[in-house]
Amino acid sequence: MLTKDMVIVNASVESGCLFGINKKSGKRVWKVTGIEKSWSTPLVVDFGDGRQELVVAVRGRVFGFDPEKGAELWTCATDVKFDKATSYFVPSLVANDGIVYSIAGERSGGGLAVRVGGKGDVTKKRRLWTTLKGSNVSSPVLHEGHLYWMHEDLGC
Repeated sequence: MLTKDMVIVNASVESGCLFGINKKSGKRVWKVTGIEKSWSTPLVVDFGDGRQELVVAVRGRVFGFDPEKGAELWTCATDVKFDKATSYFVPSLVANDGIVYSIAGERSGGGLAVRVGGKGDVTKKRRLWTTLKGSNVSSPVLHEGHLYWMHEDLGC
C-alpha cells in the first residue's frame, strides 16, 4: 500500500509484522509486531483534511494505526468465526464515509462495520454492526450504499 512518502507492507505471514518503509530511501521508518494471521492488504482511510488512518485486519481484530509513525490508535473485535485454528484473514477491507467494512472467515465467518477515528478499544463505541455471513478469500465491493461479497452465494 502506498501513502504519501510511505510504502506499507503487511508481512504477517513472513514475520508477524507490519512495516512502514520510506518510498524514496527504502529505509524502514517503523515496525509493528503482533500482526498475525493476515494476508489482507492494509487500507488507508483519508479524512479529507490531511489526516489519515491505516487500517489492518488480522484474525479476530481490526486495528487503526497512524500511517506516518506506526502508532496504534484503536482496535475493534470482529467476532468473526473461523473453521480452523490455522485460518488467516484474507479479504481486503473497504471504506466509505469514515466507515471500514471487514468481511472474513469461512462458512461460519462474519463481518462488521466500524467507524474510524477512535481511540483504544472501540468495539462497543464505534462498531456499527456485525453479520454472521463471511467470506474466506473474496473481497467485498461497496456500490451505491450496498456491500456485496461472495459466501456460498452472493451476500449483501
